Amino acid sequence: MAAYGYTPRHIKACLSGELTYPDAERVNNAFDAITKPGSNLILVGPRGTGKTQIATEFGLRMSRGPLLGKMGQRYTTLSGLLQEEKDSWNRPPELDALNRPTSPLKKAKDVWLLVLDEIQEVAGTEWEMSQFVRLFDERYGSMKSTILISNLMPDAMQKFVGPSIWSRITETGMLLSCDWTSFR
Repeated sequence: MAAYGYTPRHIKACLSGELTYPDAERVNNAFDAITKPGSNLILVGPRGTGKTQIATEFGLRMSRGPLLGKMGQRYTTLSGLLQEEKDSWNRPPELDALNRPTSPLKKAKDVWLLVLDEIQEVAGTEWEMSQFVRLFDERYGSMKSTILISNLMPDAMQKFVGPSIWSRITETGMLLSCDWTSFR
């Protein structure tokens, strides 16, 4: 799991078998939703309510499935992914199996499950937002699953992601509001 980018802290909590969520039914419904090919999930709520932990648990559960074993998954922050892309411009390109140059954004587009955490932490520049929308739209078109995580509340999240992404999520997924008390 660490190879997918999930943090050791969250992996350890998943493997301990002691996780409980205040609204287990909503969390289980979200898991059922994200396991459908091409589905999308937004996890929103205040800091400390277990959003990243839920996404890690979902990734761990899904890694046992037949598709993810072949097509992979990735956990990262949106700002981290965009910075990796920018950093790749100043070094020799990585090559894929066919010896073609590839980029961090292309790799993120290709995995079966992409988890983007802290999406509200980008500067919101035109380039960042256009890359985010492009990545999400390409994944939507390829029927690949995406989980977006944010500390924004639902109305602010809808405004942040914009009408294109919000429409696609409404069509192919769900929003899980982690509105319970912080675990911290």
